[in-house]
Amino acid sequence: MKNARIVSVLALVALALGCSSTPVGEGSGPVACTPPPGETCTINPSCGCGVGFTCAYVSASGAKACITAGEGKVGAACSAGALCGAGLVCNDGVCAMPCTNVGGACKTDGAAPSKCLATTSPAGAVGVCTIPCDPTRETACGDAPVGKRRQCGVWSGEYTSCIATTATEVPEGGACGEGKFCAAGTFCTRETSGNPRCRRMCTVGSSACACNGFAPDISVGGVTYGVCP
Repeated sequence: MKNARIVSVLALVALALGCSSTPVGEGSGPVACTPPPGETCTINPSCGCGVGFTCAYVSASGAKACITAGEGKVGAACSAGALCGAGLVCNDGVCAMPCTNVGGACKTDGAAPSKCLATTSPAGAVGVCTIPCDPTRETACGDAPVGKRRQCGVWSGEYTSCIATTATEVPEGGACGEGKFCAAGTFCTRETSGNPRCRRMCTVGSSACACNGFAPDISVGGVTYGVCP
């Protein structure tokens, strides 16, 4: 799991969710900003919509409009019945912070780093910030969207982040690889035999098991990760 994956924004587009009936009307007091010609609002920075509304993609072409904001916070699962809060986007069924400096760092409240990743849909979409998590915890990523599961991984040795996938879940000790993601809390690592296997994630120097570090080290936010034998 060392290569950063380009995530696709499954933004809760208003047309798909039947939300197009909640645009900001006249006199609703939209936040002052200057959207591009032909648009009423912007996603990053989030502006142009009144209180209780948020700017969202409303078509696969990237068109935006103001829709009713939900209550979902960063990391919360999002769906037609559970919209993200104002200023957030629904990416792969999870509420995330939008960003524009693709490849750069995102500001986070904690010490764990976050990275701005490019998105592939809709066209011209903003990027999204990765959501830091603890890859040694099976429940690090919370609830998953319907039909998917969420897993915390270490990507490119630079940051941790939760992903939502429909790939086959491989238990600890099982063979893993392309299309076969390890179960939450485990990591796909190559054995001395040359065959990749799912092994329990751990932190070097502070785990219950004899944690074996990687070569080279995989350290994120000052924490060095490894796998249990």
